[in-house]
Amino acid sequence: MSDLIRDVVEDILQRRPGSPAINPRNDVAAAMGRPNYQRKKAEERIAQLQGVGTSDRVGVNTARPTTVPITTLSAEMRRTCLTHECDRAPRVVSRGAESATRRGEVIGRIGGSSGIWWLDHPDERALTERVRQVWDGGPMAMVVIGKTGPHHVVLLDELLHALDGAVRVRIGAQGPDGSLLIGIGHPDESRLKGELKTLANRLGRAQYPHKEVYLLEYPCAFIQQVLEVGSTPAMGILLDVPELDGVLIGDWIYQNLADTAVNVTVRDDWLLLTGPVEAVHQALDTAKWYRDRLRG
Repeated sequence: MSDLIRDVVEDILQRRPGSPAINPRNDVAAAMGRPNYQRKKAEERIAQLQGVGTSDRVGVNTARPTTVPITTLSAEMRRTCLTHECDRAPRVVSRGAESATRRGEVIGRIGGSSGIWWLDHPDERALTERVRQVWDGGPMAMVVIGKTGPHHVVLLDELLHALDGAVRVRIGAQGPDGSLLIGIGHPDESRLKGELKTLANRLGRAQYPHKEVYLLEYPCAFIQQVLEVGSTPAMGILLDVPELDGVLIGDWIYQNLADTAVNVTVRDDWLLLTGPVEAVHQALDTAKWYRDRLRG
């Protein structure tokens, strides 16, 4: 063995300069008749990349493995992630027992955009500009009255008069749909919420018999401000009056009650009459009679 190694080393040292270098380990392996496993593995990999089978030469299986496109794997991974996210319960961060008892709620829905909501120290970042203008910083009921609901204002005024104590009332501007926002607060929050819930349930029932005619003598400042009416001794409201019917009714009153001091204003699906008490009372009866006549 030592003679063989010495001969290989001497042969390498005697090579001329510039001739390609030979790895002594390869020469030793070739001289000893042992297979070069590293070279075989390299040839197998090259053959696989070139699509050439080497099973006849090295006795290995060179069938190309089945691969899954990256796009398919990505889609599958996305579906898995989304499924996990959907199954995950929402995380609720509690801010203590105090925040658990302070929460808003829906007191009642009257119909359409009208309704009554309760705000109890809400986070100001959640408020809209319209609500922020009405909210006074304490627990308040937010009452939304549609543009065709003047009778809601009348009933709300009756409720406010029935409440004892200092009632806080703030009136906001009209919304894009013509609805009005009113904020109401009271020292006895439980009583206020109870009264408003009773009112909302009564107005929200379809079978509730709404009055069609309202006569208010010396209406309070609240009603005057909400309905945008100046100071007047009496106010008459006739509901369910389309715009053109209101025009015909007003024309008939002005022509047949020439000496009346009543002012007729056509609103959205209702008629407003203002003036002296007796004159408004007479004009209101006439307006209802003529409205029914127009309906046939």
